[in-house]
Amino acid sequence: MSMKWDIKIGLVLLAVLVFLSLAGCSNVPVIERIEDTTKKQETVKDEDKSSIPDFNGIAEALGCVFAPQTCNK
Repeated sequence: MSMKWDIKIGLVLLAVLVFLSLAGCSNVPVIERIEDTTKKQETVKDEDKSSIPDFNGIAEALGCVFAPQTCNK
């Protein structure tokens, strides 16, 4: 019992259709993830350039680390 050629073609097309529909539900493509990551890194770099360092806060934090008795609770 052999299947007719039109049934075979129909089954192959059905398999391709199922494969394509499942591939459409996959994760975000790698290129888009890379682009999102670079955009996030660029915004972080921009924020770093625009902020003024808080030297007093840094000095207080280091003082509390090395001399905890001098810190305000």
